[in-house]
Amino acid sequence: MTDIYTTQPAAAPPPPPGNSDNRLNLLIGSALVFLVIALGVLGWVVIQGGGDGGSQVATADTNETRKDRRGKDTDKPSKDQDRSGDADSSVNEDGDDQVTLPDSDSTAPTAADGGGSGAVSSTASGTGGAGVTPLGTSPITPTAVNPSNTRDSVNLTCTDQPLSYGANQLIDGDPQTGWGASKHDGSGEFVQFELGGTKQLSTVGITPGYLRVAERSAAGCSIVSAFPYNRFINSVRWEFSDGSSVEQGFENIDEMQSVDVDKQTSFVRMVILSTTRPAGADDDTVISEAQFTGTP
Repeated sequence: MTDIYTTQPAAAPPPPPGNSDNRLNLLIGSALVFLVIALGVLGWVVIQGGGDGGSQVATADTNETRKDRRGKDTDKPSKDQDRSGDADSSVNEDGDDQVTLPDSDSTAPTAADGGGSGAVSSTASGTGGAGVTPLGTSPITPTAVNPSNTRDSVNLTCTDQPLSYGANQLIDGDPQTGWGASKHDGSGEFVQFELGGTKQLSTVGITPGYLRVAERSAAGCSIVSAFPYNRFINSVRWEFSDGSSVEQGFENIDEMQSVDVDKQTSFVRMVILSTTRPAGADDDTVISEAQFTGTP
């Protein structure tokens, strides 16, 4: 028998180990990095979610506690309800003290109101302007004006025209005229305004000097204001028929200046308390206008 020998092909040499191991290591390293990042992100989300959840739980517990407290407070009346039947409006729903403001149109009485009988004295700075009537009131025109004194009329040097100083000119609405209380210091002089019956007064006021604008001989017959060339009224006292009074001080401004009085009266007496003579001015005390407002 003849033996037949078959020649086996030689096995292929194995691939070099270096390239496969490098790719495997790269894949494993990338997977580990991704896993670390994913775990880090997941941990951050869990921490943040846990913080909000804790706050929400605490808030919910607080709200439940408040609801329980409100329910208990509602079940039983407060001490104020026991006394008057009205709930205490100065406490809000959360139980915190709260200031209750007065209505915007409410006013507190002041000494200037002069309420009641007997004299009430209160110094008040003048306010307002010429011809200004406070809202909600009307001008009140006196029916008669009776002065304690009136200075003599004069003939003007520049125009040779007569100029009178009658007390009725206090209520004629013309600032070019006025009441001459005195040729000197008019302190102590007064004028009484009759109102023709009891009226509700809101304000009283005067111009604290002479507002006439005309030729002046001492200025070469130039047209100037008489206000700085006559005595200035520092203060007056307003007296009313119930015996009360209010004092008013003035700014050195040539305009109507009023003070609130809130008074029912049948007359108003204005007494000059003090005056000032500016340097170089005449020694006259003249007031151009008086003004009253209220309910006729």
